[in-house]
Amino acid sequence: MVHRRMFRSAAMAVLAAMLVGACGAVDTPAPNGGGGVPPGGGGAPPGGGGATSAQLAGVWLGPGKAAPGCGTSSDAFSFNADGTYTVQELSTSCGGFTDAGRFDIQGSTIEFHQTSSTAVELPQTLDYSTNFELTEVGGQAKLTLCDATGCSDYFRQ
Repeated sequence: MVHRRMFRSAAMAVLAAMLVGACGAVDTPAPNGGGGVPPGGGGAPPGGGGATSAQLAGVWLGPGKAAPGCGTSSDAFSFNADGTYTVQELSTSCGGFTDAGRFDIQGSTIEFHQTSSTAVELPQTLDYSTNFELTEVGGQAKLTLCDATGCSDYFRQ
């Protein structure tokens, strides 16, 4: 899937500046190495989720999965206690996009029902699911999301 999207607002540009930083790079671990897939895990976190929508509520920042040629990227997931979400992805070379919709938690799986997208090239809506785990590292809440390409860690802001 190609993620070449442009900023839609000044807020997106500010978020990009915060995520990308002055050096123009975001530390994005490889999906299968350096903190990616948990030991022995091929796309599933090491434990169950068991969380509620209220426990996920908030903004979580972490690595994105930029399309080839788009550099590195960062994602900002915003979960609301009412079961709605947005995710903003910003890449160093291709701009950004925002997807939104509803989510439902089933055990250790988050089921997403995407209802809108600001993508110019791929404005599709879709349903998908991902395994997850909520933990704490050094006093900070960590959300691990896993799909077929590996796991990524996001930290509550």
